[in-house]
Amino acid sequence: MSSLLRLFSLWICVSLAAVSPLRGAEKREPPITGKAAPRLQRLDRLMVQFLREHDIPGASLAIAKDGRLVFAHGYGWANVENNKPVRPISRFNIASCCKPIIGVTLLKLVDEGRLRLDDKVFVLLKDLKPFPSAKVDPRLREITVRQLLHHAGGMARSQGSLPEIERRLKIEPPISLRQVIAFDMSKPLLFDPGTETRYSNLGFLTLRLVVEQAAGQEYEKYTIEHVFKPMGIHDVHLDRMEGYLPDEVHRYPASGKRHPGGHGQMKQGGGNWVLSTVDAMRFVTALDGGRGRRFLSERSYQQMLAPLPSLGKKANERHNGLGWDVVQRSPEGVLYSKNGGVAGIATWIEHMPNGVCWAAFFNGNFKGDDEEAGRRDRKAAAKRPWPILHEAIEKIDRWPEHDLFDGK
Repeated sequence: MSSLLRLFSLWICVSLAAVSPLRGAEKREPPITGKAAPRLQRLDRLMVQFLREHDIPGASLAIAKDGRLVFAHGYGWANVENNKPVRPISRFNIASCCKPIIGVTLLKLVDEGRLRLDDKVFVLLKDLKPFPSAKVDPRLREITVRQLLHHAGGMARSQGSLPEIERRLKIEPPISLRQVIAFDMSKPLLFDPGTETRYSNLGFLTLRLVVEQAAGQEYEKYTIEHVFKPMGIHDVHLDRMEGYLPDEVHRYPASGKRHPGGHGQMKQGGGNWVLSTVDAMRFVTALDGGRGRRFLSERSYQQMLAPLPSLGKKANERHNGLGWDVVQRSPEGVLYSKNGGVAGIATWIEHMPNGVCWAAFFNGNFKGDDEEAGRRDRKAAAKRPWPILHEAIEKIDRWPEHDLFDGK
């Protein structure tokens, strides 16, 4: 009987290890990679603490000050199964932190004279037709580019999952972004465009088609060539299908099972950007002019940070920007930030009023957040790292003199 019990116990251990690759990773001391910064060790302690508290295998934190990359560390494991550590240049799926990138891409087209923020989206996309017998809300034609960038178009979530849409329309997978938007054109708007804001992933997916219409190129190709490359960001792509590329961090949702990678099965335009926290700092410092001339014109930069005029907010009130969740002006400067989360990913990018910028990416979800099931525990929100990191970074009054951008 004792040998049977031993065999049974062994079987249980093997089974649990197969289900949850994080077992074992949780017991190891998370490695820290990147140039040592002795005066900033508190940030290292905080990041390792977050990994342990939330049972997340890996993370990355990068900070820029006055256009210099002053801090860039990787923590824990990018690939638990192969003992591969996260490095400062390791690339993460950045989830909804893609939205400011869409906003900047559209503003670049505005600067080039190919687009106006108050152009009507479905007039621009006039060749995009709803499916036969679909009843279209007449207010749809009144939605502007600016309104969608402020989540103020009235568009909500898609009416169904991709497999469901494929089944209902009898479309062979993979479905295209254009087919998803055409299908959802029959959904009534939640409110009159411009009268309120309600977070809409569907609205931002629609804006990718606007980029393609105005640029005459696929969204991914135009953004890489005309936004990322001029900013010095070269190793970047959309995470469209399953699998991981080299130097891409693997994702581990709350279940502990490794995510297969990718973001759905949508061809030509689906998926999130995959980049490093270091490249996120290149992006933000190109916007604020920390590394020289601003990427956008002064007018477009201010439009990016302005409130939606029809909501009647003042510039110094807390509001959302073009792709940014929060914008707030103060005598010290301007704060703007964006967070993101999908299964096995939690991300944050922030520009602080004092000119410090930072990005933190995790390859797991925080306790209380179930991105796979779409659930979020409000009580657990207070334990997320973002406000703690913000406070810790804000208190630092002496930064290293080096610029790590030179070596990355």
